[in-house]
Amino acid sequence: MLVRLLDLKAQYTAIKDEVMRAMTDVCESQLFALCPAVAEFEENIAAGLS
Repeated sequence: MLVRLLDLKAQYTAIKDEVMRAMTDVCESQLFALCPAVAEFEENIAAGLS
């Protein structure tokens, strides 16, 4: 019997549109480092870890 402890597919499905929109924005802007999107990401990660 398979017991799922973590259903990443369900979690991804819930945020898929947001993830794809963010990835598209980054790819279209060609700004991969030292840009507002990276700064926002770093702030969100820091807030989540504190």
